[in-house]
Amino acid sequence: MTLAAWNMRSLTCAEPYIEKLTNSLESDVLFLSEHRLYPHELNKLDKLNKNFEVHAKSSHDLYISTTQYKTGHCGVAIMWRKTLSNRVRVIQCESDRICVIEII
Repeated sequence: MTLAAWNMRSLTCAEPYIEKLTNSLESDVLFLSEHRLYPHELNKLDKLNKNFEVHAKSSHDLYISTTQYKTGHCGVAIMWRKTLSNRVRVIQCESDRICVIEII
């Protein structure tokens, strides 16, 4: 199993590199930070690669009412290959700065 971590500094400019990471056979699990997505935009991560599952969080201080006026910030996500899904369990965590999974 191979793991990769990357500070994206925004999903908008990061999509080509995420595509490369997920399409290569080198990355089974990706840890992503700074996606800068609002809560209602997290589904964009699900659409990056149909062969990956996603667990993601956005910052607690981002509200849909400010989408037009305030740039998103922070945000974390974990992506894993669907072939691992029967071995992955999402662990709930209160923090908006941490995503946790358990691989058994």
